[in-house]
Amino acid sequence: MQRQLRFAALPISSLLFASPALAQSFDVTQLSIKGDDIPGVGLLTRLDNLETNNAKVAWSEWDTDNADTDADQVVLRDGVLYLREGDAVPSPANAVIDSFDSIQANDAGDLSFNLFLGGTGVGTGTDSGIYVDFGAGLVLVTQEGDLVPGFAGGATWQGFFETRINNARQVLVIGTLDDPTIGTGTIDDAMVRYDLDAAGAVTSTTVVYSEGVPYIGGIDPIETLESGAHELAFNDAGQVLFAGNTTGDANFDDFIAIDGVPIAVEGGGTPIAGRSWSSLASPEVDLNNSGSYIYSGTLDGDTATDLLIVVDGAKFRQEGDAVPVVGLEAFSFTTFGSGPLLLNDMGEVLWYGDWDDADTNIDSGLFLDDELLVQEGVTTIGGIIVDTVRGVQDGYAMSDDGQSILAELILVGNIDVLVEITRSGEVTVLSSCVANDGLLSVVSGGPKIGQNIDFAMDQSPYPVALCSLYLSPGIWPGGGPCGLLFPGVGEVSIDIISPALTNLAMPLYAGAPSVGSFPVPANPVLVGVTLFFQGLFVDAALTDPEPLRLTNGLAVTFGS
Repeated sequence: MQRQLRFAALPISSLLFASPALAQSFDVTQLSIKGDDIPGVGLLTRLDNLETNNAKVAWSEWDTDNADTDADQVVLRDGVLYLREGDAVPSPANAVIDSFDSIQANDAGDLSFNLFLGGTGVGTGTDSGIYVDFGAGLVLVTQEGDLVPGFAGGATWQGFFETRINNARQVLVIGTLDDPTIGTGTIDDAMVRYDLDAAGAVTSTTVVYSEGVPYIGGIDPIETLESGAHELAFNDAGQVLFAGNTTGDANFDDFIAIDGVPIAVEGGGTPIAGRSWSSLASPEVDLNNSGSYIYSGTLDGDTATDLLIVVDGAKFRQEGDAVPVVGLEAFSFTTFGSGPLLLNDMGEVLWYGDWDDADTNIDSGLFLDDELLVQEGVTTIGGIIVDTVRGVQDGYAMSDDGQSILAELILVGNIDVLVEITRSGEVTVLSSCVANDGLLSVVSGGPKIGQNIDFAMDQSPYPVALCSLYLSPGIWPGGGPCGLLFPGVGEVSIDIISPALTNLAMPLYAGAPSVGSFPVPANPVLVGVTLFFQGLFVDAALTDPEPLRLTNGLAVTFGS
């Protein structure tokens, strides 16, 4: 049997921008499901929250059937117990986890939490805290009742809504405090950034925004900040996208801003000609690491088309739009649910849509841009039909690079399941008009970034042959189903006149398949890109009157 050899990484970087990104298919993989046994705790019963990152780690919060309701909630990391309700926290003393809020992760796997606390070490005014875990266990950043830096009058935290963490180990906290100098009420909303060192200790703090301060260009002070799970975004550059309302006219008081600069104001202009924002209350928002943004709002006028999603100032989707899926084009969107709008670093949007099919068992799904990833009543997991796609607050999550998507689904029988959605790698044989003698195939499964792709060349007409594999960004540019025919050699299927054509050496063929293994760069830009390959056998003895023979061509689309 031919020994498998390994070679240098595929020289893909020079081909990326010359290569087409084609429609992608997706793999939906079950990670955890209702009934799974968590040793020492019990069986999973209900999925409550989820998070993922570029390393494709899956965090999920579940209820279990443990009889002790003070110890039945768990957080799993890749299906293994990570934290449990009732676990002690390192600070304050004699405090335990009472319940979990959202889970936030950066690409290094650093976590931030808003935890609700119980035990004898806390009271009514100190029973929540912001914690991080940088790999050595929980560390308290700030606690309810602590002084809030940057505010007058001895303001202390009264409670927390949300936290975010970025790759710079900056933790953004939105919560409530009581600062008598603000003057908009006894409880005031504020956003504060905590900069942390590698051990989780606070090195500095910054007040990002709060009540009582107008947004940039505004006149009226902010009255409240939106505090929902997906009404706040924070990127690796430290930019903050947030929403709120002011003390001004109630018809013009909602706003959405990045670092205080408004990108949308109630009563102001929209991407839809002739229509203004009727409401920007409780928007879903996101901000990626290049500064691109997404948000939702409600337009004035026709209520059948008043829901709008905006990306970078332009319309992305509007209520009443046709469903962009083959076979569903006759249906129109009626709502986008209450789930998040997630924008990855490639500019792709993960979103939920519900349309006007009379059969309400199959009328909603989870989308990535125009691709329908999961459809209720159609998609199956382990042979069981998806009954509900959860278009709600914690229904799905996506890594910054877009290569890992988690979703909470409910299967027929009221079975909660956590799934991971990744992009499939695909290999197809290029069409030709003349069948070539040699056979080229991929023998390592679906091609994916960060893994090796193994090619096999077989069926050489020569007992011993030198083998070459050619890589091109395109097919033969003939405009038809046939390639370029060389009598006695075979039909060329790939673009051999491209300046990016690359030769990849393969092992000698000696009666068994020649197998070469090539590392694929772990570059998310490569996902969805299609490259084209074709092999060439050369008679090693140079005794055959026709010493060259081609294999078939392959189209290889890389997955995540």
